[in-house]
Amino acid sequence: MSDLSSVTQTRSALARLSAHNPNPDPDEIAAARASLACAKLDNRLRECARDDVQLDDVHAGHLVGLLLSICSVPGDDVIRIEKDVRAAVRAARPTGA
Repeated sequence: MSDLSSVTQTRSALARLSAHNPNPDPDEIAAARASLACAKLDNRLRECARDDVQLDDVHAGHLVGLLLSICSVPGDDVIRIEKDVRAAVRAARPTGA
């Protein structure tokens, strides 16, 4: 997973934060939860790629929009970027794909 941790590693890191500490740092918990969510998404997308799942421009735009929304990107920017992603996917695909 390049420089990202695996689901097992991030799940363990999250568990360690509160295993021996009744009052874990909320910022550390939030960061560990975000890392775990990222690892899970990464695994699922890689699984789709291994299974040769072909997403189209609408799917790509939708997923990018979800990610941007989770990152607190303003709605108008999300809409614009989704549109740009759909256009980029369409333009990058070979004719007939």
